[in-house]
Amino acid sequence: MALRLLSLVALCVVTVYGQTKYCCHPVTWESVNFLHEGQVASGTKKAVFTEGTEMTSVDGDGHRIASLSTLNSGGFKVNVQIVQLFDKGVMYTVQSGECKQTQLPPWTPKCVPDSATLLKHSYYGVGDDKIDIDIYGIQSGPNTIYLTVSSADCTPMYQSAYGTA
Repeated sequence: MALRLLSLVALCVVTVYGQTKYCCHPVTWESVNFLHEGQVASGTKKAVFTEGTEMTSVDGDGHRIASLSTLNSGGFKVNVQIVQLFDKGVMYTVQSGECKQTQLPPWTPKCVPDSATLLKHSYYGVGDDKIDIDIYGIQSGPNTIYLTVSSADCTPMYQSAYGTA
């Protein structure tokens, strides 16, 4: 069954690991993100929407990432906490009082993939309060991902994905 997918995320989550011809994200950064996703199952006319917020802290020096998400979908509210400890090779996911443990690969820098296409240089803000940005397009199978990072240091700013899953 095919699903049409629309996902808007302020935090860059679809990146590759290692070196790139473009840029790699800063070693340490934090963000507060708004998440919005809509799905329509093939053959139906009813969309299912999920939205929420996510607070993320990335500590590249310590090789760890932590996030706390609050999501609303179909009238249900879900809180998810994720702690990724790359040096120990483990990720903990806590949801509805249950903790799950999964394995992680070794830590590597997160970068804009070489397969990306630089689509546009632009900016957010006005006057002296501007941040220069670069917008990349990435094809991942039937999906198109638009990734926005700050021009100065490649900090993730925005991501949207469209396609079929």
